[in-house]
Amino acid sequence: MMSKCANPSCTSVFRYLRDGKLFQVPAGDSAKFNGPEIPGMVKPLARDEFFWLCGDCSKDLTIVVDPVDGVRTVPRNQTQRALRAAG
Repeated sequence: MMSKCANPSCTSVFRYLRDGKLFQVPAGDSAKFNGPEIPGMVKPLARDEFFWLCGDCSKDLTIVVDPVDGVRTVPRNQTQRALRAAG
C-alpha cells in the first residue's frame, strides 16, 4: 500500500486522492507463480500496484516502468526518452 509520494526525495504523505496523481501499474514477475505447473492448480491473480505522486511532484514528474530498474520517476519532459531507452 502506498503511504507517501513515489518521488524518493519527497516526504509528502498520501492522504487524499484529490491531491496529486495516482498511477496504476501491472504487477511484475514477483506477483506471478514461479513454481512447477500442476494440473488443475489455480494460479494466484497478479494484482496491480498503485503509485502516487503528490500535487507538487506531479507537476514536474511522472512514473515510468523500466524493465531493468522497475518503477521510477522521471521528469515529464524526459518521458519519451526514458521509454525509448527502456524498450
